[in-house]
Amino acid sequence: MTTTLAIMIIVAVVLIEIRANVMPDPFERPLRIGDNGTVVVVAKKLLCRSPFVEETDPECFSTTNVFDEKMQGWVRAFQAGNSITPVTPGILGTETARSLLMYSSDGYRDNGTSAAELGYKFKILIPVKHNRSIETTASFLDEKNKLLFEFPVRTKGHAVDSEGRAIPSTWPSYNSSGIGLNQFSHSGATPTGLIEVDINSPESNETLYGPYPITRFVRGLDGNAEFLVPDQRNGVLIHTGEWPGWREGDTMPNSAGCVHTWPRFVKEIWKSAVDLGAPVRPNTNGALPYPYRGSGLVSVFEA
Repeated sequence: MTTTLAIMIIVAVVLIEIRANVMPDPFERPLRIGDNGTVVVVAKKLLCRSPFVEETDPECFSTTNVFDEKMQGWVRAFQAGNSITPVTPGILGTETARSLLMYSSDGYRDNGTSAAELGYKFKILIPVKHNRSIETTASFLDEKNKLLFEFPVRTKGHAVDSEGRAIPSTWPSYNSSGIGLNQFSHSGATPTGLIEVDINSPESNETLYGPYPITRFVRGLDGNAEFLVPDQRNGVLIHTGEWPGWREGDTMPNSAGCVHTWPRFVKEIWKSAVDLGAPVRPNTNGALPYPYRGSGLVSVFEA
């Protein structure tokens, strides 16, 4: 064997090893006892959806963000149940993380409760597809669930590589292959669930967000959004943009986790919300904690 061939084989083996150990988003590195943060909450919630953890365990309903001994036991049970043999059992590594993401669906469905019943001014229904490249039609309802208008939406975040990591892309990106980055990751798909929202004054960058007041996702109330918004997924908006060469009726570009719609519908959402008594708050630019109670609801569900 020549020296050059030997080097090529070694490099190939190293690359395979690196690829095999790349953690999918939102996991930046393996998790173990003592780790903390919002990504630990994500892992805990996904573990609780698996058949290897008792979903009625009180810890499944908490948002404690520390990887403790109980969670380590859950990880061990999950690994055993999925025939995963990590080098160190109990550490949430690449294979475990990829298997966990199979439990991404929260099963959330809108139950038809009106905005008024929960003390809000309006409600927006946004059905989404598992393949977020498919645009869908959203509905704007008044406080008593009367349909006022419908509008097209696109809720796909960044594209991903074969390891489940976000692929940097030039804006605007019209990539329509695959399901895109998952909803637990920054710049991933718009999260599903029931979310409190508020109308904010326009963003400063009209090119990226359009000239009209935007709808800000403030606080998750149910589904994945309950534990994602705003701690893990902050800055999710309903907005438009100045998309070069785009005309009404064309496919919209992917968002960075927000909800894209046509300019005239962003304007109509704002005007209709105000007509129903919703205030236009000063734009907070994503600062936390959000200082106001939201005036409306958004219900995002897989259909």
